[in-house]
Amino acid sequence: MKRLPPVSGVCAYCGTRRAVNRDHVVPKALRKNRGVLPMHLLITEPSCFECNIRKGQRHLVPPSWAHLVDELNEVVGGAEWRVWDGNVKSEAFTAVHR
Repeated sequence: MKRLPPVSGVCAYCGTRRAVNRDHVVPKALRKNRGVLPMHLLITEPSCFECNIRKGQRHLVPPSWAHLVDELNEVVGGAEWRVWDGNVKSEAFTAVHR
């Protein structure tokens, strides 16, 4: 298995905290039984611990993925995908956090 380089930089979601994790934007659990997804939807993004834990398996993407929301809704389906900025009080987070 190919090893990924160490995480560096800031979180792709909040853009303020240091990235310490690689977040699977499309969670592994959602990949099962979905057929083959395009490679560009399988990449990981750097994330801080807080954003990675808060996001969990929710249908949230970092702002840099805004252009992929329609494709995610079409290809992955399920609940509507939303752009999230790391704020737990934002409309995107509260809409999917039930």
